[in-house]
Amino acid sequence: MSLGNYLGGRLADRYASLRLLGGVFLLGGITSLGILAADTLAIAARVEWPIIVEILVLIAVLFLPPAVVLGMISPIVVKLAVEALARAGSTVGRISAAGTAGSILGTFVTGFWLIAWLGTHAVVLCVATLLLVVGLVLLVRGRRLRDATLAALVLLAPIGAVRAGWTRSQCLRETPYHLTTKEFNERVRAWLKGDDLYVVNIIHGALGRFLRAYVRTLQQTFEYVYVIPRLSDWRSVSRDTFVIVACSQPLSAEAFPPGSGFARGVLGPEVVEALLAEGDPIILTDRHAPVKQMLAPVFLEMVE
Repeated sequence: MSLGNYLGGRLADRYASLRLLGGVFLLGGITSLGILAADTLAIAARVEWPIIVEILVLIAVLFLPPAVVLGMISPIVVKLAVEALARAGSTVGRISAAGTAGSILGTFVTGFWLIAWLGTHAVVLCVATLLLVVGLVLLVRGRRLRDATLAALVLLAPIGAVRAGWTRSQCLRETPYHLTTKEFNERVRAWLKGDDLYVVNIIHGALGRFLRAYVRTLQQTFEYVYVIPRLSDWRSVSRDTFVIVACSQPLSAEAFPPGSGFARGVLGPEVVEALLAEGDPIILTDRHAPVKQMLAPVFLEMVE
């Protein structure tokens, strides 16, 4: 962003115009679309580098271009908006206030609502589309200075929101979302052989969205998924420990340790399907896994 501010300032001093501003918005939309290539780029660019180096390079390739381009917008907007030195302070103040408000708004709206509702890829796609549309509008309406400048000022808030959403969204440390997705399950299955089992322990309520979503997601990869609650009256408690067993072959009672109670506690297929039917469980993927929001009620009960 700092580099973008510097470059934008240099361009604004020499070529400030609505056409330049529109072109920067267009370039920002194009570079933002490049973020959606993260999966393909990470697979295609497999090199024998240390994992930290690979992550840093991937992040730089994906996020540096849009960050630099979006950083160029503010200086150009300032140059176009300042009509008289007597009002320069108030003009720059309004622009800075809009950017700060956008960052605060983006922290909450993106982290608590947009990602859970749309998923990260859809959010980036919407923002890139918005940038492209604004760029085209500014290019077409380049002769209407006042209207276009006002539009640019208003759009500083979404830009701040995107910046905040890209850099500040975090998942719960207790449940890394990337270990619950369909893509991760497929990798696990590729490592398993024959009658190997994939066993997961989760803590959640019987009516919790995460339990249903996780079981449904496992069913997309494994032919057999068994749910084993710790308590026999798991329906009447707000929180319980569940052991989830996923495999490619059916299990018999002999597959469980003698005297463990697992064989007696395994929920029948009809019970599991009834549990899933109580809601509309989503399929957790690398692109959409709102684990944090699903587990929020459990953590709230723990702190009360």
